[in-house]
Amino acid sequence: MHFEPPEKVIHTLKEFASHYAMIVISILTALALEHIAVSWHHANEARRAKEEIEREIAENRENFAGAIEATAAREKIWGDLLQKSVEQAKSGKATTDEQVELLQSAMDHYGDNTPPIKTSAWDAAIADQSVNYLGHADLERYSQLYALLHMQYQALLANLNPAGATQNASDIALALRLRKPDPAQTTRLLNWRVWLMHVVHSNLRQMKTALDEAEQGKDAAK
Repeated sequence: MHFEPPEKVIHTLKEFASHYAMIVISILTALALEHIAVSWHHANEARRAKEEIEREIAENRENFAGAIEATAAREKIWGDLLQKSVEQAKSGKATTDEQVELLQSAMDHYGDNTPPIKTSAWDAAIADQSVNYLGHADLERYSQLYALLHMQYQALLANLNPAGATQNASDIALALRLRKPDPAQTTRLLNWRVWLMHVVHSNLRQMKTALDEAEQGKDAAK
């Protein structure tokens, strides 16, 4: 710290006290201004981080809502195809052309519509430490939400089972190439995919519910 010597010689205790008080006031004023500047900076960082995280949560909610709608529609199509296959198998009169038509329709609607989770805003807040300036309620809500989303997304990916899905699609493609599917084979191939889409649909709804609850928590905190 730089010390400025008095411009004149101090002769009395009163003069010393006055000069000392001026020095103390100057130091306290400088510290107060520095604290105000730092607090203002932290508040701005917290506000920016919160806005970006809330925007990211809203985007995730929208993406998963769309995925749920698309998955439900695809599940309905495959479910109808499965029901036709079951009925044909039970009738004992299913033709090869009918089985091929069912499997071709299934292949035309193959997919899972699973969106990625966006976490860049949360990751950036952790990286630049602006997460430290968030309020306790917001910090707790965000940390719980992203941890839950990560856990549920890992479960979703595990349920998608890329190896199994690839095998299922390959088996359908082979049956179409050979053009000799039997009713039991067609029903088995369709049933596996319908069951998988039902599980994925459930995972997507759970993640959407978590995002909805986060939105409700934001509104409650206002």
